[in-house]
Amino acid sequence: MSDNASTSRRRDEIERKKQKIAELKRAREERSKALHAVKETENMSHATRRKELEDLVASLVGERARKQDDVPTLGHVAPTLTQIKTDVLPSAPMAASPDLDGDELTDNNEKVYYEKEIQTADSSFQTEDADPEPATKEAEQSTEPVVQEPTPEPEPEKLRELEDYERDMILHSEPFQDFFDRSAKLIERALNSKYDVLTDYTLTDDFQGDIDTGKGVKHTITFSDDRWTKNRSVTDISWSPRHPELLLASYNKNQSSISDPDGVVLIWNLHAPERPEFMFHAQSDVTAACFSEFHPHMVLGGTYSGQILIWDTRTKRVPVLKTPLSAAGAHTHPVYSMHVVGTQNAHSLVTCSTDGTVCSWQMDMLAHPQEVLELAHSPMDSTNLRPTNEIAVTTLGFPANETTTFWVGTEEGVVYQANRYDRAGGKAGINSLEPYVGHDGNITSLHFHPLNGPLDFSDLFLTTSVDWTVNLWKAKNPAKQNNLATASTTPVGTTMRPLCTFEESDDYVYDAKWSPVHPSVFACVDGSGILDVYDLNQETETASASVTLGGNFGNSSSSNSGATGFAALNKLGWDKSGAKIAVGAADGKVHVVDVGEIGVPKPDSWVQFQKTLAEMGHGA
Repeated sequence: MSDNASTSRRRDEIERKKQKIAELKRAREERSKALHAVKETENMSHATRRKELEDLVASLVGERARKQDDVPTLGHVAPTLTQIKTDVLPSAPMAASPDLDGDELTDNNEKVYYEKEIQTADSSFQTEDADPEPATKEAEQSTEPVVQEPTPEPEPEKLRELEDYERDMILHSEPFQDFFDRSAKLIERALNSKYDVLTDYTLTDDFQGDIDTGKGVKHTITFSDDRWTKNRSVTDISWSPRHPELLLASYNKNQSSISDPDGVVLIWNLHAPERPEFMFHAQSDVTAACFSEFHPHMVLGGTYSGQILIWDTRTKRVPVLKTPLSAAGAHTHPVYSMHVVGTQNAHSLVTCSTDGTVCSWQMDMLAHPQEVLELAHSPMDSTNLRPTNEIAVTTLGFPANETTTFWVGTEEGVVYQANRYDRAGGKAGINSLEPYVGHDGNITSLHFHPLNGPLDFSDLFLTTSVDWTVNLWKAKNPAKQNNLATASTTPVGTTMRPLCTFEESDDYVYDAKWSPVHPSVFACVDGSGILDVYDLNQETETASASVTLGGNFGNSSSSNSGATGFAALNKLGWDKSGAKIAVGAADGKVHVVDVGEIGVPKPDSWVQFQKTLAEMGHGA
C-alpha cells in the first residue's frame, strides 16, 4: 500500500511539474510578444513611455504604489513588472530570477527588484531566457483585465401592419398631402437643375458644337397643365418681385367643364415646369392679376364680376380677402387693370372697371373702397360724340413715383389724363379737353416707361389697340420740364398726337411693355401669335427681332387661334433683369423666351435714345 501511495504521489508531482513547464512556456511566449511590442515603440520619446508606464502602474496597484516613499528610486525610474507582481501578491514565495542582475531590497516580506536596463536606458521588461516562478505567472494572470460579456440588446418591437382603411386615412389626410406635395416639389426642382455636378474644371473646354450666340430672341420653356390650363386663355402675366424664378399667370373660364372653378391663378416655377408651384381659385373669370410689390407672398386679382381678391401663398387656394358681390363692392363691371401705388409704408391698390369707376383700396380691408372716383366726360366737351357721358375704361397706368395723376385707355380708342383728387387748375376726374387721339379701336394696354438709368423717360408710354397698331406717346405733365420738341407749349384744348406709330402687326395687338433695364427696347404681342421686340435706337419702323410662338409651341386647333392658325398671344411680362419675357397665349400656355443681347443696354443707350426721341418729335 505504501508503494502505491508513493507511486501516486510521484505521478502527481510529475504532472504538476509538467503543468509548471507548460505555464513557463506560455509565460515565455507572452514575454516574447511583450518584447516585440516594446521594440515597435522604440521611436517614442522616453518621456512619453515613462508617462505610459506610470499610468499603467497607477491603474494596476492604485494609490498603494504611489505611497511607498521608503523605496529608493534612481531618478524617479518607473518600477519594473517584477515589482508590480510582488506588490499584487506579497505573500507568495519569491526567488531572484537568474537573469536579473541588480540589488535586492526586502521590506515586510516583499521583494522588489530593479533592473539596470530600466534605470539606465530604454529597454524591454525582461529577456526571453528568463524563467519566472509560478507566482510570477499567477501575478501576470491577475493583472489581465476582466472582459465583461456584452448585454444582449432587446429585440425591436415588431411593427404592426396597417389595415387598408388606416392606410387610406393617412394617405388622404391633410398633413400627409401637404407634406407629400411640398416634398415632391423640392425633388422636382433638384431634378430640373441645369447644373452639371460631373463638370471637370481641370479640363480645357474644346467643345466645337452649335453654340447659341444669344443675339436673337429664343424660346426656352413652355408652361401648361392638362388639368387647369386646357380650354382656358391667359388673361394676365406677372413676375415675382422677390423670387426671379416664379411667374404668375391668370386664366378665364373653362367652358367645357362646369365643375372646375371659373377663374384660376397659377404660379409657375422655372425650376419645376411640369406643374404649378401654387394654384388659386376664384368664383369668376380672373381678368387681371399681379404680385404685390411690397408683400411678395400676396397675389392680387380682379375678376369679370367686379370682385377684388387677395390670395396668400402661405395659405390654401381660396382668397384670404375679397370684396362683396354687391354695389357696396364698388365694382360691378369687369376689372381689367390694377396697380399698386405708393411706398412700403404707405401704399394702396388702385383698380378700374369698364363702367368708368376707379377705386382705391387698403390691402388689409376690402369690405369697402377707401376712395371711389367716377370717370365721365365733361358736359362742355365738344368732342364727346357718345350718347352717354360714361367712359368705359379698359386699362390704366401710373408714371413712376406718381400716385395721384394717371392715364386711362378706353373702348372708344382715346387715352385721357385723370386725377384722383382735386388740384390747382383742375378737379378730380379725367381731363377730357386734352384727349390723346391716335387709335381707331379699343385700347388693350397702356404702359409707362420705367424710371431707370441716368436720364428720366418716365413721361413716355405705349398703347396697343385692336386697330393693329402700337403708339408711343409723351405725356403732358406741367410739373416736369423736358427739352423734347413735343407739346411742351401745347395750348389747353388741343388734341395730343403720338410721337410714333408702329404698324408691323397683322392682327389685334393685345399688349406692349417697356424693358425694365434698356431705355429704347419694348416688346409687343398680337393675335397672330407673334412676339415682336423693338430697339428704337436701332430701328423705329420694324422690329429688331420676332418669334412666332405657335405651331410647335402653340395649339393650332384652338378656338382662340388667330388668322394664321397660331394661338393668339394675349399678355406679356418682362422679368426684373430684362433678360426674359413671359408670354401668355389664348390656348392657356405660357411661353418664356430669352431676348439675348437685345435686352442688354450699352453705356450710351440713354443719350442715344434721347436723340431718337428728339428726331421723332421733329418729325411728328
